Amino acid sequence: MPPYFARNENTKMRFIPLISLAFYSGFASAQFIPPAPVRETATPDASLPDSAEHAVEDKNQAQQRKERVIEVTEADLLADPALLANALDSSIINGDAEAVSRLLPIYKKLPADKQDKMLLRFGEAMKARADGDLSGAIARLREMIAEDPSLQPVRLHLAMALLADHQDEAARGQLEKLRSDDLPEDIRNIVTQALDTLRERRSWTFNASGYYRHENNINAAPRQRERQVGNGKWTFPAPKNAHGVHLDLSAERRIPIKNGFYGQIEAGINTDWFWDAHKYDDFRLRVGAGAGWQNSRWDVSLTPFAQRRIYASKGYATNVGVDGNVSYWLTPRWRLSSAMQVMHKHHDARRWLDGDQYYGSLNVLFAPNARQYWFAGTNAMRSQAKDSSDAFKRYGISAGWGQEWGWGMSSRLSGNLAYRKYDSRDFFGIVRKDHEFGATLSVWNRNLYFWGITPRLTFTWDKTRSNHFYYDNHNMDVYLEFSKSF
Repeated sequence: MPPYFARNENTKMRFIPLISLAFYSGFASAQFIPPAPVRETATPDASLPDSAEHAVEDKNQAQQRKERVIEVTEADLLADPALLANALDSSIINGDAEAVSRLLPIYKKLPADKQDKMLLRFGEAMKARADGDLSGAIARLREMIAEDPSLQPVRLHLAMALLADHQDEAARGQLEKLRSDDLPEDIRNIVTQALDTLRERRSWTFNASGYYRHENNINAAPRQRERQVGNGKWTFPAPKNAHGVHLDLSAERRIPIKNGFYGQIEAGINTDWFWDAHKYDDFRLRVGAGAGWQNSRWDVSLTPFAQRRIYASKGYATNVGVDGNVSYWLTPRWRLSSAMQVMHKHHDARRWLDGDQYYGSLNVLFAPNARQYWFAGTNAMRSQAKDSSDAFKRYGISAGWGQEWGWGMSSRLSGNLAYRKYDSRDFFGIVRKDHEFGATLSVWNRNLYFWGITPRLTFTWDKTRSNHFYYDNHNMDVYLEFSKSF
């Protein structure tokens, strides 16, 4: 473990050689540097990196350092690897990029068994950023976090580099993880102010994801191929295979107004396209505009929206409604959130499906540290229809767990249960009742990414246990998902 993460509290010397080393007692046992307050600015890099990477130094501290200067040469440093490591470590802590640039080549001259790879990577990351190579800095810092997710200083530096590179969503993710950890109060303030700065940005946020689809039963054929109805018999088609892609594209912009209020614009496209089964192509477009209010703990929004669905290259339905969302951080580790939706469904041809739909959910998130989070929730839906046999009530619960592991691995596991009951009998004389079960596991390696995209291997399983022969089924799927926020 490098000195940066295991510092000797008895160290009281500062070394400033011919190459300018920074190592003084004020930071001898510090995990973070007390940063300067974040300035209100629209410049992404100015809001955090400087304050996080440079210590607050008053005149008395500066004078104390001058009084404790010792000059050493490169040969002296190479003869004492511990001294060199401490000097490089201290320069990194103090944000002295110039000293790091001078010390790093010397440190690399040490035999491999005398080098600490984490300290080396940190130094390379700082030098890369000082040279304007943000991509190189981010790559090194990601490698360190992948190997040891508990390194708070590294995660903070990574968040700053991502901010400077305008990777706002990635930076937000790192800052949210940091907020859940035990942090010194001054660093917690930096993280909070950084998140506030991100919320105030006027830029658009874009998200894109997709994966290959292979469907064994694209036409949702029931397992029971024949059904006796009165004096007649119904014969259902056999399951059909289909191959295609699923795509999700979205864009969102928050426009600050005043005193925490903001306007919001959003648009999204969700589509399934099959190159060998176009009659099942499904295209869904959503646009919305609304307003909200937020501070460091609350985020409340109300967004009217409209949706258009095109199925098999023909108009299928138009929905209009309003979304309401509320989230509240009880503590840095606990968050409550609620989502509500009221929507009217209008179908182009299947008018018997027209009606209003109501949805509500209550969820809780617990993040004990930056490497782990747990969530659980409950939800309810009421869907009306002109034909009461297509109207239903649905009640569900869900839970999940996310974890960052060693060797760059991450995982997310979630599960859900639901009960659905329809209002009346359908054509077959059945009042449909469903018990729904589902589980999803995603795994990925944080070291494996290209163009800012990390592939995720996802396993899904769902089962519907229904009293209705047509809807009693189960499915399993495995796919590689690609997603990016920018």
